[in-house]
Amino acid sequence: VPSRYQWEVEVLVRAVWAGIPVVDHPCRVFYPPAEERVSSYRKFVDTARISWLNAHLIAERVLWPPRWFPGKGGWRGSSRGFTLGWKLYLWQLKLLGRGPVKVALVPLVTFYWLFLGAQQRGVDAYLARRFPDDGALQRSLKRFRLLLNFAYSIVDRVYVLQTGGSAVQFDRSAVPGLQEKLYATEEARSRGLLMLSGHLGNADLGGMMLRNQERQVHLLLYQDPNDPYFQVLEDAMGERAPKFIQINAGRVAAIAAVNAMRDGDVVAAKGDRVVDDRYAEVTFLGDPIRVPTGPLLLAAMAKCPVVFLGCFAEGPDLYRFEASGPHELVFTDRKNRDADLQRWAQLWADTLEQWTERYPLQWYNFFDPWAL
Repeated sequence: VPSRYQWEVEVLVRAVWAGIPVVDHPCRVFYPPAEERVSSYRKFVDTARISWLNAHLIAERVLWPPRWFPGKGGWRGSSRGFTLGWKLYLWQLKLLGRGPVKVALVPLVTFYWLFLGAQQRGVDAYLARRFPDDGALQRSLKRFRLLLNFAYSIVDRVYVLQTGGSAVQFDRSAVPGLQEKLYATEEARSRGLLMLSGHLGNADLGGMMLRNQERQVHLLLYQDPNDPYFQVLEDAMGERAPKFIQINAGRVAAIAAVNAMRDGDVVAAKGDRVVDDRYAEVTFLGDPIRVPTGPLLLAAMAKCPVVFLGCFAEGPDLYRFEASGPHELVFTDRKNRDADLQRWAQLWADTLEQWTERYPLQWYNFFDPWAL
C-alpha cells in the first residue's frame, strides 16, 4: 500500500477503474507566506515515488486487459483495446513481419514479468505443480519464458490468420490419418465435429488442419459482441473468418451449436475455463479442478465426434499438431449422464496433462483453475 503523497493518486485512479464515481468538490485552501511555510514534501524522494507510481499505473493499464476500460464487473470475455489499435497491430505485422514485432514485445513482457505479479498468480499455481522441485528463482525464470512464449504465440496466430502463414511450417506427423478418419466416407463428411482445445499452445492454429473447405467453422466462446479483436479478425480474414456463437447468450447459444453440428459444420470451443454451472470436477496435475462439460454435452446431443486438439511451437517457424480422437460420446442411459460427462471430462483433463508434460512452458491459462 503506498504512503505519503502518491497514496491519493493511486486511490483516485483505482476508484475510477473500479467504476466508483469520483466527484470534484471546491474547497478553500490557505497557504501561509513563504517565510512561514513548512513543507514535508521531499523534492527528490517524493517526486521519484510519484513518477514511479505513474509509470506503474500506465503500464498496468496498457498490459492488463481488465484495466483498459473502467466499469463494474471486471473482464467479460472481451479482448478490449481499440479497433484502431488492433488494425495498427495487423498493419505492422503485414509490413514488418513477425521478427521485429516479437523483438518489440520483449521489454513489455519483461516489465509485465517484473512488476505485475498479481496478474500472474494462475501461472504461478501451474508452475508450482508442474515443477514442484524448483526453487522460487527457477520458477520465476520459467514464468518469464512462458510469458514470452505467450506473446510470441499471439503474433504467430494473427500472422497466420492474416496472411496464410507461408513462413510457418506445420508438423502433422503426430496425427496421421486423422482427416481421413473424419472425412473418409459420405456419412462421415455429413457429420458435424466438435474441436475441443484449451489455453495451451496455439490451438487456434490447430483448427486449420481439421478445417474442411466445405464446412463452416463456428467458435463457441464467451464474448463481448463489440469486441474489437474479433471485428478486426473478421475484416482481416474475410470469407475465411469463422462465425461466433456467444456462450453468454444462454440457451440460444446451445441450440445454435447443436444445430451447426447437426448440419455438418465444425464447432470449436475452449474446454479449460468454467463459464456457467455445467462443469465436472476432475484431477489435473495431482489436484482437483473444474472443467466445463457444456461442449461435451452438446456434442453428445448432436451425435457428432469430438477431437481434442492442440498445436505447439517447436521452434521459431515450426508448429506441431497434437490430437486425441475422434471420440464418440454416447450416453449409456439417462440416469448415468452425469457419470458419463465426468468420465469424458477426466479424459480431456488427462489429455491436457499429457500435453503439459511435452510442452510445459506453453500453458497460457492465466486464471487459477485450482482455486475452486
